Amino acid sequence: MSETSLSHKSLDGNSWSIEDLFGIDISVNQEVVFDMIDIKTTQWESLDYYSRQELTKLAQKKADDTAKLLLLECRFEDEQRSKDPFVVYDFEDEDSIAIPWIFEGFSAQDDLSILVGDSNVGKSFLLLDLAFAAITNKPFANQFNCSSSKKVLYIVGEGLPAFGKRVKGVARKYGLKQFPHDQLMLCDFMPDFATGVGIFDLQMKLEKQGFRPDIIIIDTLSAALKGKNENDNSAVSKAFQLMKVLARPYNASLIVSHHTQKSSVTMYRGASAIRGNADNVYTLTKRQSKDSDESWSVLAVSKQRDSKAFANIGFQIKDTEDKLPFIEWYDSTNRKDGKLSLTEGELIIRHLMNNSEATLLELLDYLGKENTVVTRRNLKNITLKKLVLSGEILETEDGKYTLAEE
Repeated sequence: MSETSLSHKSLDGNSWSIEDLFGIDISVNQEVVFDMIDIKTTQWESLDYYSRQELTKLAQKKADDTAKLLLLECRFEDEQRSKDPFVVYDFEDEDSIAIPWIFEGFSAQDDLSILVGDSNVGKSFLLLDLAFAAITNKPFANQFNCSSSKKVLYIVGEGLPAFGKRVKGVARKYGLKQFPHDQLMLCDFMPDFATGVGIFDLQMKLEKQGFRPDIIIIDTLSAALKGKNENDNSAVSKAFQLMKVLARPYNASLIVSHHTQKSSVTMYRGASAIRGNADNVYTLTKRQSKDSDESWSVLAVSKQRDSKAFANIGFQIKDTEDKLPFIEWYDSTNRKDGKLSLTEGELIIRHLMNNSEATLLELLDYLGKENTVVTRRNLKNITLKKLVLSGEILETEDGKYTLAEE
């Protein structure tokens, strides 16, 4: 196979090569193809000449993107080394010690937030509602004040054909008659956050548009991983770090949607690194009324870094007169029927997500139940037994409870 050296043009138009800058030989050869596109020698040998050429071009593009990402990281590290590393606060200046909120009590600059929910629970509707609240400088969910009008980049990894009506419906709710193209950028190009391929290109496209987002929404984590194993802690951690590379030039807040396990409405799918890397984790669950066909979606806090957990908030998806969908929020304090409360089992799942394990007595204390023979027996033989049988939690040999791996 022939080898091709990679060279690039920098932002100032000057040509440079990776070999010149770093002394690294990244010419595209058979081994590079194997590494970049995860192909085996036996598969390669079975391909015809033209297939090999196509794969070589693909590998060269991926090697090219990887080199650009390396350059970005080198530039960032150079900038960090040149900065004064010491921070001094002025206690007389409240702004100097204030949290730089995007939405006060919900998400701050540079935060990585995860929204976890089952399919068809309204995750994308909620994220669009948040985007338009940010654009129009209005409170999100009727209670989280926006610090100022923001720009939003929404990267759509799935379900794009249905987005048009949703966007129009939410825009109508916020009083917008036209698509706010100067403040909202909908993007159907999902970079490969497992490897970093595409991040540099997206940043250049944003620069060409003169668009600097304050919020970047990635919908969904599964689409962002491009088929990589979401149970792999190392792969997930790397993906989140690469998302931060995308957001870094803008000090943007990152919000990533993710699916729950099939067996649980509150427990997220995949590696523990998902929670470990997140500053905030929010869950979205469905509630069905016992008295009618009405259903509700409920937003709850599972983890929050810079603020106290807020009370559960509910919403329903309504239609405008011309059948355009939008979210209608409800204040949980005004609900008397308990629709917005998490079940006992959901509360236990949340507690185990925050703690690696818990005893029966610790769970009783967390649930605010009196330690009696009856409450211990009921919790163990009803709620906990149900969670164990469903495969959501495990009971260890020493009588403690822990989350089950999917």
